[in-house]
Amino acid sequence: MRKTTTLALEFATNMRGKLSPEIKARIQALIDNPCPQTWNEAYSLIINHRVTVSTLWQAVLVINPNFCRKKDCYTEWSEIPTREVIINAINNAVFNHGCHERVLSKDAYQALKLEKYSALFFVKFNL
Repeated sequence: MRKTTTLALEFATNMRGKLSPEIKARIQALIDNPCPQTWNEAYSLIINHRVTVSTLWQAVLVINPNFCRKKDCYTEWSEIPTREVIINAINNAVFNHGCHERVLSKDAYQALKLEKYSALFFVKFNL
């Protein structure tokens, strides 16, 4: 089976800066196997701290507004987001700053990603 991931994890931040390898591993485990256990271990992780604070659960709600909005600690999740929803949610939260107004089109996403890489290249090489 081909491993699916998203480069957005490299740009994701929390209150301490870039995500630690342990947090990235928890999110990757969810992407690899979206099930109640992995979702329960990752839903509350902060994946964007730059503009607005966004947890993975909040990011999923932007992509799928019909997703479960509340859960108490005594019940199971009524649903688990799919791999595609999780990846789209992370990409939107990181590259689109979690905007609730719209989700980036594929072309806009590619342009924004290229812009980020260009900026990183210029900073790294002092151009």
